[in-house]
Amino acid sequence: MDTLFFITRALTFFGSALRCFWEFLVCRLFKLPIEDARCFKMGEMCSHIEHELAEKTSHAFFLCFLPFILNLCLGTCFLLFSSYFIFYAGAVSLTNVVMLIIGISLYSNLFPSVENALSLKDHVNSANSNTAKKVFLLPFTYLMLIGAFLEKYSITVLTSIITAIAFPFITGPIVGLLAKIIMGIKV
Repeated sequence: MDTLFFITRALTFFGSALRCFWEFLVCRLFKLPIEDARCFKMGEMCSHIEHELAEKTSHAFFLCFLPFILNLCLGTCFLLFSSYFIFYAGAVSLTNVVMLIIGISLYSNLFPSVENALSLKDHVNSANSNTAKKVFLLPFTYLMLIGAFLEKYSITVLTSIITAIAFPFITGPIVGLLAKIIMGIKV
């Protein structure tokens, strides 16, 4: 299973390397000791930075959230452009294909390592965590846990490809409706 995980991380190297960079920045920001900063290594920590576990809930949250949201936003930008042209308009070009591959790569590498997701869960569910924090963070925590386990078995690559294909058909009507509202055209 580690070999399959390594292969899928190597194929999605752009998203893997960028997520490692985001994790590295968060570790430096919160002064978490880094044990291994290599991005591509055999094992479950491939495409993740090995570091000490966060001691605060906010640190654990940002270790999961920041790489997730940044790769999600960048991946969405790439897929908005390339998926529309390739799958909706049928305009296949080298630029569109490269941007599609980068978008899929970013979407394939959204989630934290299983260790980081479990650390966040432990912080959120701890006895000294208040109820408001639990209510606010629990949905995100379980999203990160599910995503981390899906990524561990390389299922996120398949879901990213499916998302890229469906992206223009899902966002097209929404963007059209927003354009009509902004332009003042009656719907």
